[in-house]
Amino acid sequence: MFTDLFYLLRSRGVPVTPTEWLAFLEGIEKGLADGRPRELYLLGRALLVKREAHLDRYDLAFYDYLKGAQAPEDLKAQLLRALARQAFSSWLTPEDLERLDELTYTELLQLLEQRIGKGERPGAGEGALEGPARTGEGKKGGREDGEQGTRAAMADAERRRFRNLRSDVTLDVRQLTLALRRLRRLLRDGIPDELDLDGTIEKTCKNGGDIELAWRPERRNTIHLSLLCDVGGSMEPFRHLAERLFSAASKAGKFKRYRTYYFHNCIYGRLYRDIARRDGPRTEDMLRESANDERLIVVGDACMAPFELFQPAGGLEYWSPDEPPGIDTLGRVRKKLPRSVWLNPLPRHAWDHPTIAAIGGIFPMLELTLDGVDEAVTVLRKGLAYRR
Repeated sequence: MFTDLFYLLRSRGVPVTPTEWLAFLEGIEKGLADGRPRELYLLGRALLVKREAHLDRYDLAFYDYLKGAQAPEDLKAQLLRALARQAFSSWLTPEDLERLDELTYTELLQLLEQRIGKGERPGAGEGALEGPARTGEGKKGGREDGEQGTRAAMADAERRRFRNLRSDVTLDVRQLTLALRRLRRLLRDGIPDELDLDGTIEKTCKNGGDIELAWRPERRNTIHLSLLCDVGGSMEPFRHLAERLFSAASKAGKFKRYRTYYFHNCIYGRLYRDIARRDGPRTEDMLRESANDERLIVVGDACMAPFELFQPAGGLEYWSPDEPPGIDTLGRVRKKLPRSVWLNPLPRHAWDHPTIAAIGGIFPMLELTLDGVDEAVTVLRKGLAYRR
């Protein structure tokens, strides 16, 4: 039962695990869905969807499944049986309700067409399933309750109320914070100022019952993170998105050291803490002060005039006659900080500009979406070789 739904969810990109699927089936067996399609939809959404980004995929998969595109006969029979119970429970005897389990899908369909489609009201007592019927105005009557069952579940899925949480849309601060929090690496380092309960018990036992306290250093995040962001010009439409990223990074996990700098179009000989005041360190000084395992995130659309990237002294905001081409500076940054990524707020289909292609050949370039940030965090954590 429901095996096709499992494979449909997986094919839609909802990573349902066997453990979660068994919990879903156990919930159905215990009656948590209450025999109602809408409750089945809600139960599956609660147990099978782990991330907000997958809610939209779940809605689409469930809608297709409930329409019957992927539904086997036994599922259709179960849904129709649930509709019949809801429609006729006020008028059928317990014995007649039990007899619904013996009817096939075709017989159930004919029964519903007879009782609901033709507007007949079911009789009571013996022979109620065979006698003439007509919908009434009971508490759980006929057509209206049928719509609240299968149709309500299909309407919930079809509305796709979570479409704005898909993984191909830009992010809010909370989503960015949760993604960047995966960068944390907690190690015990420093002064032993935290009580070690297990160690205390062990030492006390070895000491014949006399309490002897054991201490250990607190677990702290040992990751160094630098965030460089392109500002002004073509990045102005993405200003609020960049501000969210900066806010999320500052909240993500109390990094051992967290630095933020700005640049315009390309990284040249100087970075800025305040680009309006031209206040900031030279790029070489920033690289020299970087830790060996420093993580670097560069945010920018990588779109500029070709001479700004390929020609010496091509910088507009930072101009020096002896300045090497920006592409060379980017290469030095990447060599010094190999655990680095470039997040591009432009959609991937707009990456056909020559400067974007050139920078994408130096840094792993990913979209600034939930999937893109997740993949960027994976690259930064493991230091994996990346190919576009």
